[in-house]
Amino acid sequence: MKFLLYALLLAPSVLFGQIIQNESLSFEADSTSNTLVIRDARTNHTWTADLANCLSDADITKWGTLGQTSFDAFSITEITQRAEHQLKVTVKEARTGKGHSMIVTLDGPNVSFEVFTDDVGAPFAALGLPPMFTTNMKAGYLTFCDRSSGVLKKQDDTGVGYNEALLTVYGNTNCLNIPLVGVFDQTTGDAMMLQIESPLDANVRLSRKDGLIWPEPVWQCSMGTFAYPRRVTYRFIDKGGYVKMATLYREYQQKRGMLKTLEEKARDRPAVKRMEGAPILWAEASDAAFLKKLRNVGFTHAILAIESSPAENRKWSELGYIPLGYDSYGDISEGPLGFQSDSIQENGHMLPTGEMMTGWTTTDPSGRVIKQYYLRSSSKYLDAAMAYSQTRISEANRSGNFIDVMMAMTLMEDYHPKHTSDRKTDLKYRREVFQYYLQKGLVIGTEHGNDWGVDLVDYTEGGLSGPNWWIPGTNTSGWNAGHLRAPVSRADFSPEYLKYGLPTQRIPFWELVYHDCVATTWYWGDSAGWFGKVAPEIKTLKDLVTLLYGDMPLFWSEVKFDWKNDSAEHLETFYLTVPSMRDKFGVQMTAHEFVTDDLQVQRTTFANGSETVVNFGEKTFEYKGEQLPKNGFYCSGPNLQQRRVLRDGQLVTWVKTDQFFYCDSPAPIDELPLSISGRIVLFKMDDTQWNLVLTGAAGDTVELPDAALASQIGKTKYRVCGFDDEWNTTEPRAVDGMVVTFGNKVYALTD
Repeated sequence: MKFLLYALLLAPSVLFGQIIQNESLSFEADSTSNTLVIRDARTNHTWTADLANCLSDADITKWGTLGQTSFDAFSITEITQRAEHQLKVTVKEARTGKGHSMIVTLDGPNVSFEVFTDDVGAPFAALGLPPMFTTNMKAGYLTFCDRSSGVLKKQDDTGVGYNEALLTVYGNTNCLNIPLVGVFDQTTGDAMMLQIESPLDANVRLSRKDGLIWPEPVWQCSMGTFAYPRRVTYRFIDKGGYVKMATLYREYQQKRGMLKTLEEKARDRPAVKRMEGAPILWAEASDAAFLKKLRNVGFTHAILAIESSPAENRKWSELGYIPLGYDSYGDISEGPLGFQSDSIQENGHMLPTGEMMTGWTTTDPSGRVIKQYYLRSSSKYLDAAMAYSQTRISEANRSGNFIDVMMAMTLMEDYHPKHTSDRKTDLKYRREVFQYYLQKGLVIGTEHGNDWGVDLVDYTEGGLSGPNWWIPGTNTSGWNAGHLRAPVSRADFSPEYLKYGLPTQRIPFWELVYHDCVATTWYWGDSAGWFGKVAPEIKTLKDLVTLLYGDMPLFWSEVKFDWKNDSAEHLETFYLTVPSMRDKFGVQMTAHEFVTDDLQVQRTTFANGSETVVNFGEKTFEYKGEQLPKNGFYCSGPNLQQRRVLRDGQLVTWVKTDQFFYCDSPAPIDELPLSISGRIVLFKMDDTQWNLVLTGAAGDTVELPDAALASQIGKTKYRVCGFDDEWNTTEPRAVDGMVVTFGNKVYALTD
């Protein structure tokens, strides 16, 4: 009898449902209703997928991406139990009769689908299996990383952005830089994470059912065929929401060997340690005098993206900076093998149509194209790196290299007859270039940062920005972040940009996974300093998001930013974000939470005990006895105290570490003996010198207690120097008395 029952259990069924289950989940394939059903015993959620309308085909654009999609009714033709927790479900398309199958496996709270087609070598474009799973949630949200730290969108939100979208895994825009989409209930924390485990030829489709947005996988052809089995796993979560999702994905990446921390990277390449407390600063060789001034008002460390001479680069390196090279392997114009130069016909990337693929364009302010680049084949990237890296990097005395575009560009197929490659091979070629530069001991940065390369880079530029700066506002001739044109009016900003820049529409999902592995900053034309004149509230918001996430600010020198008129605003960004970044550099973000129901008060915590609370809302919020007004914050860490709070109804801001002190207050604060009326900044330059910045003081003279100064700088005896017009220190004067008098200037406190 037992043998007969087991035989029946394993026999195929086409007339009724078949179930597999474990302690957490059950999965049922029902040929009668033509549905797939997952039941979560912990949350009592039932997830249902209907095979009546599955994505079955798509046009392929000349760029190799999916275009117009079409759908068909699929029917279950066979269900076979292969093991205790595994079923094989076979389906057929109604219109074409094509057959596909899914091997479904339960593993704890996870359901995996391995998808096959009957003829892997037959012409193929796209397939949506398994179909969309839906359930009932009280307050459902979607989250994913679309060239961003993390998008947050309510499922019933019909406003702009992500209503009907096809997100390409490891794409450029409309993409996923982490191969997953999560759905969670904000009230309970119950969640489902759709994780693409065959990410190189994959998309996730977002579409509505009964007014709510849900995700589903869409598999894309590889060189015109299905080529190989595809795998997706649905991870079901009982409480924990997006933070638990990030934890699970981090564990997955750790098992795959992709989770390499900045501490580990610094052991292999000591230059990485210099990133601690170092923002990005784009500058020109002509900025030498400006940079000397900037160093004396606080920029004592920076990743300095500057085209300087080898001697100048050596000097900056000796001061503790990271002189950075700029590199780009994709974009080329016709010429000999070299930097952005190559034979387009021989070494260019060829589209399926036989055309050579175009790349970046340079334009004038009116949008007229000045120069059109083409794309180099990734099979030739390493040849180019080896051809000119010695001159541009090693002989130039650079300790870092920014490789633009390569980790932002969509993975592509090359149809050139001399170097044909699929996306898997394209990825291999790209990784080889990063590995080549790692062997040189360099700090490596890149644009955007798809997570196929997080083990290879140290910082990514643009993850804080997201993709929506690509979408122009009604004024199309104004701001252009890619071409570094400053905003001229609020009409420059699209509704999508304004919406998904809000803190209530974003979460630090990327940081929850990778904060200790990769530093993250804003896109070079979208950092805070571009917005002070036209939209100061955007500038403030960007500073606060950088602070909350413990991320890296990005600056431009006088070549792009108006330091002459806006220096106080740019320096405020530095003073408020860099000490926090230093406190959390290479430290895991352990949690992010919305403290209030309106999502306006948010809190992050880190593995070293640091926490940051920011109030983005209009209402004052009390936290640990402090009153946080709109844009107020409370930060603490092993070596950080930072506040923007109300004291007696007045706004006061301060930052204090062992090497830095900043305070901006209408009057002195009793607990901070170095506070004044106005702004004071005191920071360590090196072991022999601290600089005191009093240009923001309210009066012409400032009196500071000698004991308080001595305590902060750790020296009982010191002398005071001023600076001349070229930022050289003047003759020092001794300190005599209990109070030291200063003017409204910058001073050096020296041994």
